[in-house]
Amino acid sequence: MARTTHFAALALVAATLFYAHPTLASDGYDEAATKATTACDEIRYNLGLANKFKEQERQIGEDLRAAQEEAAALRLATASSETIERRAALAALAAIQETKATTMQTEATAAIAALRRGTVALLERVARTIELRRLKLISLTPGHASTTTNTDTQPQEDTITTTNTAALKFLKNEDNCTLEGQPSESKIKLSDIQPAKLYKIKLAPDTSFAQGKVTLKAASKGTPATSANACASHPGFAGQSDCTDTNYLGATGSIESYNDELTDVDLSTTTDKLGECKTTAAAAAWGKLSADYTAQEVCHALKAKRPPKPSMLGKSYEQLIEDNEVAALIELSLTGKHSQEGKDKDATKTLIKKGIGTTASDYATNFVKFITEKEHSFQIGDDKISGKLTEIAAGPKAAKLLAYMMGKSNQQCQIRLRANPEAGSKTDAADKAGEKKDRVNTGKHVYSSFQNQTKHEKGQGRKWDNNSFKDSSFLVNKKLDTSMAAAFTALPLQFFPSFKKTLLFDIF
Repeated sequence: MARTTHFAALALVAATLFYAHPTLASDGYDEAATKATTACDEIRYNLGLANKFKEQERQIGEDLRAAQEEAAALRLATASSETIERRAALAALAAIQETKATTMQTEATAAIAALRRGTVALLERVARTIELRRLKLISLTPGHASTTTNTDTQPQEDTITTTNTAALKFLKNEDNCTLEGQPSESKIKLSDIQPAKLYKIKLAPDTSFAQGKVTLKAASKGTPATSANACASHPGFAGQSDCTDTNYLGATGSIESYNDELTDVDLSTTTDKLGECKTTAAAAAWGKLSADYTAQEVCHALKAKRPPKPSMLGKSYEQLIEDNEVAALIELSLTGKHSQEGKDKDATKTLIKKGIGTTASDYATNFVKFITEKEHSFQIGDDKISGKLTEIAAGPKAAKLLAYMMGKSNQQCQIRLRANPEAGSKTDAADKAGEKKDRVNTGKHVYSSFQNQTKHEKGQGRKWDNNSFKDSSFLVNKKLDTSMAAAFTALPLQFFPSFKKTLLFDIF
């Protein structure tokens, strides 16, 4: 019957190993490894190391989610801002945070994959070691022979069946590994396992659980042939007479001795440090162990580095006001030009302070706490969305709220345009100059549903230009809401993949 290995159960056992105060170790091992001497110790150690890898994987995943959620929260804050300078500053921080989060995602994906392979290799080895220990025969003692009369009529009444009940002992019966016990009873403790110190690992030899050779011997007076023939009634066979008792002395059986003493295995191609990992070892077939493959995957897991977690909100005020990248993005948002490069620090500070505040206290209150601590409440129809922006950004209603905020912002721009039409004309002229220079937005939009200029100009917020209508409110929004254009792409795509797709045409 096929056996099923429950890796989830093994992982649970790994997570419940006992803790103790760590001590120092050297020569490529941590303190726990120096105490490991047998296959039972190896099982406990491998479970603990797998637990460490899973914890690192969890931490990397949490860091990545936090970085992405901060970028999304900055975009929500950008959309909710009512001043151009503040919006430009928030958009700059959001853009940089998004870039850093994307870079981190690439690094985190590779690190998590390596950690996961190392975890699987260790748990596979644990599962196979346990199974092979259950099958490992360590002694065989043949029992005394006995005879029974066959009561059936066939082949004949006096047929004799000789039986021999052997006493078998398996490793699991003589040396069972227990993963339970009190801290004082366990040599291998989770807190003593320190992956950063490892460049060697202790593993049982691959031959430890190989099929053992069984040797059976029978002793007799003279030679086996003459002893058997001494039974006159049945020459060469054991019969009902007492000749078997006097001619055969007995039988013995033996099995190769079992040795599970752990051996040192280098994790990499270098013997005195964690160097280049091996890449040629293949996973062993079921029923076998492979120290080389385990060492190879553990090496890759150990070399997987936890990417630094980016956080623009985690930067101090003093660091931000000297950040040339932030200054350049703010300037681009406000003026559409980039002239900060090469300017002195005072100019950079002045520009950034316009957006984030003139003091560290202003920045902490109006930016950091506004996003991470302040409770917000938004009413969209019958739907009330409440919470910190970082919490909302991580939730399922982030896309809905962002769309709502963008709609409100566009309405405000329409109101400004109607109140001051000349501003729209000036913006139009500036935009045309930009089109000629940048070769952007040169395509003309023809509205076939409108038959003449007069009908369209009444309350439509558009102007007639070269036999086509151009939406001047879009041109105003282009200046005032540059930061909004990439807003939907800022939020993690899992929040609204289809919603984003339908809105890209209107945004861009």
